[in-house]
Amino acid sequence: FTEGKYNELVDEIEKLTKEYEDSPFAYSLLGNALFNLKNFKDSIKAFEKEIKVSEEEHFLPYYNLGRNYEMLNNSELEISNYLKSFTLNPKKFETNYNLGMAYSRIEDHDNAEKYLTNAHILKKDEPMALINLLALLFKMKKYSLGIEFASQANEEFEKYFQYCYNYALLLYETKNIEESNIMNEKAMVNMQTKNSPIFLDSLGLKTNILNDQLKNEESINVSFEILKNDQNHYSALKSLVKSYAHLGNHRASIFFNRLADGNIRFEIKDNGNIDLFLYHKEKISIDG
Repeated sequence: FTEGKYNELVDEIEKLTKEYEDSPFAYSLLGNALFNLKNFKDSIKAFEKEIKVSEEEHFLPYYNLGRNYEMLNNSELEISNYLKSFTLNPKKFETNYNLGMAYSRIEDHDNAEKYLTNAHILKKDEPMALINLLALLFKMKKYSLGIEFASQANEEFEKYFQYCYNYALLLYETKNIEESNIMNEKAMVNMQTKNSPIFLDSLGLKTNILNDQLKNEESINVSFEILKNDQNHYSALKSLVKSYAHLGNHRASIFFNRLADGNIRFEIKDNGNIDLFLYHKEKISIDG
């Protein structure tokens, strides 16, 4: 198993279980080998057999069933098996984390918060538990609670751009503009791809911060940098609405508000001209 020879292992265990049909450990190994071979349906059968031949209930086969049903996108059976595993061992980090993520996927935010919080408390040095908890709390508009968790994190977490970005969003929503800017800059430094969607979103937050600092011209420049990579970037378009409103150019502000709302879209050409597209109408070219 540790050498990754899963096909050989499956053959050996199938021979073994013909002679020893009541070996829970054999079925556990078989289930894990089949899982690693992405044979999820047969893996499920092996773990169900493990449960059947076991003298006592144990949390692990239910956890492994949950993993299989997660891979099969069966949220109902995924969650029910993780919950059985949790009942038998509520202190296992992986069970709490997987339950939190499973509930997040079906948008049951209250239960997602419960189990992701459990996971974070169980392993405070595990970055993904905190990162996903912060993202969830932002979605739930529990900004202060998110900041409380983020502020207690180890400084090592600052090497993860997701942590810095999520923390920056929470700080921004509570009007901690300067601190938000610091964390957002750290997020962008840590991002390897400078035109990825998350990097553009981070730039979008930067434009909002610049507008709040009344650095509207600078914000406009950053917004157009975003639009060169994503011409329908909602945050950049909405930021331009605010920038031009602050500068008193209300026609431009209204124009970009309509773009953001999807009434019209545009493409910036290499020569600086802009092609406008009105929905249900033909393309119109205007001078850049």
